[in-house]
Amino acid sequence: MKNFDGVFTVYEIICETPNHRYVGQTGQIENRITAHMEGRGAKFTQRHGFDSWRVIKAVATRTAAKAVERAHYYKLKNQGFTIRM
Repeated sequence: MKNFDGVFTVYEIICETPNHRYVGQTGQIENRITAHMEGRGAKFTQRHGFDSWRVIKAVATRTAAKAVERAHYYKLKNQGFTIRM
C-alpha cells in the first residue's frame, strides 16, 4: 500500500476531573495508554487524572491520524469539554 506508515490509533482519555478530556494519536497504543495510566503521559492528564480511555479510530497514515485527532478535538470542544491534544 502506498504511503502506509503503520497503524496509528487516535484515542481519547476521560480524565478524573469532570468534563476534561485528552485526545491523542500514537503508533504504539499500549505504551501510550500505560504511560497515561501511570501518570507519565501528557501534563494535562497528569494534572487531571486518568479515569478511562477509548479508541476513536485506527488509520494507516500519520496524516490521516492527525486529521481524525483534530476533528475529534473540535467535536468535544464544541460539546463544552475542557480538552487538550
